[in-house]
Amino acid sequence: MTATGPYERLPDEEPSDSPPDYESLPAGDSSHFEQFEIEELESQTGPRLNPREFFNKAGDFAKNINARFFRPINNALDPVYELYRFINAKAETLISKVGNPLIIKRLLYVFFIAVVIYMVSITGIYPNTPSTLYGDLYDTHKLYSYLDAHIDLSRLEENLEYLSSMPHMSGTVGDMLLGNYVHEMMEDSSLTLERDSKFTAYTNYPNKVSIKLQKNDGTTIYECNLIEDVEEAYVMNGSSRNTTLSDINNDQDISRLATNPGSKDGNAKGHPVYANYGTKTDYKVLESKNIDLNGAVVIVKYGGYIPEFKKIQYAYERGAVGVLFISDPTSSSVYTMGSIQREPVASPEYFPGNMLSPGFAVMSAIDDDVDISEVWDALPTTPKIPSIPISWNDFKNIMKNIESSGERIDLWDVTFNGNNGKAEIWAGSNDYQIVMDNSLTQRVNKELWNIVGKIQGSEQSNFDIIIGASRDSTCFGAVDATGTAVMLELISIFSSMVHNLKWRPLRSIYFVSFTGTQHNLAGSTNFGISNKYLRREGYAYIDLSDAISGADLEVNSDPMLYGLIQEALTLVDDPKTNKSLINSWDQRYGRLTDPTKNYLPFASHFGVSSVELKFKDKKNRNYPKNSCHDSFKNFQDKKIDPQMQYHKTLTSLIAKILIQLAQKPVIPFDIFALVSDINKSFKDLRNYVDFQKKLQGTDATLDFTHFETSLIKFKTIGRQQQSFIETWTDIVNSDGGVEPNLLAVNRWDWNSKLTLIEKILVSTSGTYNRPWYGNVLYGEELTYPEYTDPQGKPMDFDHSSFPGVRNAVDAGDWKGAADQLGMISELLDQCLQFFQMN
Repeated sequence: MTATGPYERLPDEEPSDSPPDYESLPAGDSSHFEQFEIEELESQTGPRLNPREFFNKAGDFAKNINARFFRPINNALDPVYELYRFINAKAETLISKVGNPLIIKRLLYVFFIAVVIYMVSITGIYPNTPSTLYGDLYDTHKLYSYLDAHIDLSRLEENLEYLSSMPHMSGTVGDMLLGNYVHEMMEDSSLTLERDSKFTAYTNYPNKVSIKLQKNDGTTIYECNLIEDVEEAYVMNGSSRNTTLSDINNDQDISRLATNPGSKDGNAKGHPVYANYGTKTDYKVLESKNIDLNGAVVIVKYGGYIPEFKKIQYAYERGAVGVLFISDPTSSSVYTMGSIQREPVASPEYFPGNMLSPGFAVMSAIDDDVDISEVWDALPTTPKIPSIPISWNDFKNIMKNIESSGERIDLWDVTFNGNNGKAEIWAGSNDYQIVMDNSLTQRVNKELWNIVGKIQGSEQSNFDIIIGASRDSTCFGAVDATGTAVMLELISIFSSMVHNLKWRPLRSIYFVSFTGTQHNLAGSTNFGISNKYLRREGYAYIDLSDAISGADLEVNSDPMLYGLIQEALTLVDDPKTNKSLINSWDQRYGRLTDPTKNYLPFASHFGVSSVELKFKDKKNRNYPKNSCHDSFKNFQDKKIDPQMQYHKTLTSLIAKILIQLAQKPVIPFDIFALVSDINKSFKDLRNYVDFQKKLQGTDATLDFTHFETSLIKFKTIGRQQQSFIETWTDIVNSDGGVEPNLLAVNRWDWNSKLTLIEKILVSTSGTYNRPWYGNVLYGEELTYPEYTDPQGKPMDFDHSSFPGVRNAVDAGDWKGAADQLGMISELLDQCLQFFQMN
């Protein structure tokens, strides 16, 4: 069937399988189509287009765009495209004559990209300043700016106020609460918390303490008030009240009772003898007056140049049965007549750590039913006679009651502060007896908690820097808490840098809150012993103890850290002078010799370069150390750091030292400073040996030849280090700030060797008669020698270097001294061989 019109299906006809035939329609007939124009809508309320009208208008609009925009562009680009095709064809022909076109084109592409990168670098579009040249390796200026901008004075003050708001002796509720506070601060930061930081150690606390002055017939004529008199209200847990002995007994508040942490439990009775500072020289004065020390209770002042445990030891060696301590009015004007200063008296001179299982056995638990007195008397860490501190008021009354009895020593008269008069010194009276009762609560295996957080390093993460602060104190410990406040601020800032700057140090950083410091450094010693990887790969320790007590910077440090400390001092201003600290500092480095500080196990046994930084008043101690007067209120009233500016300054200084230690590509140890300091100490050792030879009347000699040769060679390590750093810098500079992989491996190897220098110089067998103290170069002499020249002036020998040699010489063991000197020479040689291995 042929279609002659519009297709219509016929009734009852099956549909055709073929399409309709439109070929018979007249050509050009458009009568069946209508032409539409795009019309503007009259209004939003006008008649709406139906869908077919809308799509037709949209199609016409697209045609207009194509005709007016795309087609002209296409017409313009066609000749360009034709030209490209022509050039490409010619290029293909030329390339095919050289080789495979695909390979040749790829090589040309690489060459083109290289030229672009080179042009960008030489035009300065890409920055190559020192702070950005090496990316994470050298971007320290950005870190410095960030940390200085984010030190929060209010946060520092709030933390200090809370940390000193309650008494917190080791292992008490206050210690636990502050430990939880530090734990929460670390938990809320970007630090990784070390879970296994609990340990056990011996602690003791005052239970029943009394001191009576009696006549020989047993009549009591004076009894000391062994509860510290705090003038301001005693504040704890938001309540304000004055404490009496009844309060202490009822509330189990032991914070104001007189005690020496680590003292011997027991009673003593003996005639009173005042011994000034309790030095050997002082005892010679007493002996010259025929004053009997056997069976005496000795009264001595804190302070001087020997520690408290040594004063007890000297008294015990001369037959004394007990010791009473008083604060020293000549060194501090901040104690009151009712203050009681509680200094620790455990003896770390042979072993630090748990007093009943010290040193290497610090991890060993003690049986709870052990006979404490039997173990106590056999250990070198424990005092052998009881001691109790008393106030100036009690001391003055004791001296008043025994006045005119015994020998008068007016040179030792004690003048008190203000209008409190003085105490005349009479010594050696046999008409009176002092009766001491130092009954203690003893905890053999007291559970204690170090709080440990870590920022994992991004490169050599097994290498560790440790920053530690003591948490425990004998009472409120406001100045003690300044170290923890600074550490918490460092945690906040470094955590912020990790989170906001996406920064990670090249090497790991530990932040540690130590407890047990008052009990023979139990916390820091346990931390070191229990971390075998830290013992092997920890390379720097920064100690924060009583960090802010004045405005004078004090730096006690290992010589290996001198260089980076000086660099950091140039970057921080003194709030008082507005000049860099390097200009306001007295340029004097002290030695790490305080036996009550947590740096001792790191520096003496673990071979970790250590430094202690603090601001103090060098003319006069302006805070009542280890007294309940050391409160936040006193800190504010005495204007020790009224605007927290020195807290901010120390935070900035330590942060920059941390960044240098953790971020510099090559660990910035100062080998030249170490060699220079060893050489200076060596000259002093030779003078000391000559002095002892004359004193002992011996012709024994020490051969220093091997040592001198080894020390000269040791200096070559510093030259090699300097040469490597210069070579490394040149190569990285020439590569546009990129460190080649092989060079990185060499740098890591150098860092590994640098971290082992201090560890090699720690003898595994210890030094002379001191198996724990392995540092052969630095450490305090056992005997604390007291020598004077013919004019009676003290001889200023360096008693904190070459401890093994000096101790052997002091003992008259010249063969032992030669062995110690030979061991030092051999260890220096081992360092040299180690650096030349590869």
